[in-house]
Amino acid sequence: MENIKHIGTLNGRIFLVSGVKAFKQWRGIRENENSETNYDLLDDFISYEEGDLTLFKKSLTEVFSVFFSMSSKIEIFKKDNRLIIFDGLYFNESWDDYIIKNQIEVIGEISFEINFNDEVIVIFDATLDGNKVFSTNKEGVWSSFDEPFNSYATVTLPQESYKAKRIKTIIYHNKQEVIIYGIEFLPN
Repeated sequence: MENIKHIGTLNGRIFLVSGVKAFKQWRGIRENENSETNYDLLDDFISYEEGDLTLFKKSLTEVFSVFFSMSSKIEIFKKDNRLIIFDGLYFNESWDDYIIKNQIEVIGEISFEINFNDEVIVIFDATLDGNKVFSTNKEGVWSSFDEPFNSYATVTLPQESYKAKRIKTIIYHNKQEVIIYGIEFLPN
């Protein structure tokens, strides 16, 4: 896959994609005064289909794209003005250890537009509290104050409207062909 920058790997099951402002308002599994969590609100907004994405509107200004990972791991890439998220691999090796057979293939369209109101896009584990982060200034994969492992990633993209497509690619691992699914966000 030419001209694609691997941003990093995140562990988790349910991931959200948003701008920085919405991310900072997300409380993850931290309970409010009614013993409710933001994480619990996601129950009806998760698609368990591989390479699918749903939309969760917490408020007019807090909008999140929801991505479920079958493997409990995602790989994050950037290509030009596009964000690419693949469901991670079940094998515990780095992305560089795999042989990629072909380019990314589009397998479907997502029916909604995503408007990122910030130049920095945050991809994060839905259990994370947005107030517990070090920084959202640099592109990369990071850990929060409370977590010893990488729990969020930041990617810089132009501030505009995006559409999402369901994608797949084929890699080789130990002479075995493996199909992986994901999402590509591209300018509208």
